[in-house]
Amino acid sequence: RAEDRRMNAGEGFDKQRVDRLKMSLKEAVLHGTNLQQLADDELITVLVLGSWTSAVPKQAQGGMRRGGAGTIHRWVPGSMPLEDRRQTSLQLQVAKKDLVAFKAGKLPADKFDARMSWQQRVDPVR
Repeated sequence: RAEDRRMNAGEGFDKQRVDRLKMSLKEAVLHGTNLQQLADDELITVLVLGSWTSAVPKQAQGGMRRGGAGTIHRWVPGSMPLEDRRQTSLQLQVAKKDLVAFKAGKLPADKFDARMSWQQRVDPVR
């Protein structure tokens, strides 16, 4: 969906959005082709890098804006020191043998899901 592709720097964490991204990545791996050159014990890795964010909010340009619950702040790109910036990432890893077994119907969905490795990180920008 179009709104899923738009990500403003500094948006807050949205679990539903991350869950949709995880489902999309899982579907992409399931429909992947040309994996014959990988050995069964090799891992398939998908890494998604998000936009950088800041740990310190800056006031929106043009003054504060009021919302129903109070003051709304937004991150102002370029207004924060490099040491305050963070890079978000989401990584999926799955063994080729598990993917092949699942696609062949030899590995149940719950076991396949349990064998997928997910890692979410927020690292300083270097």
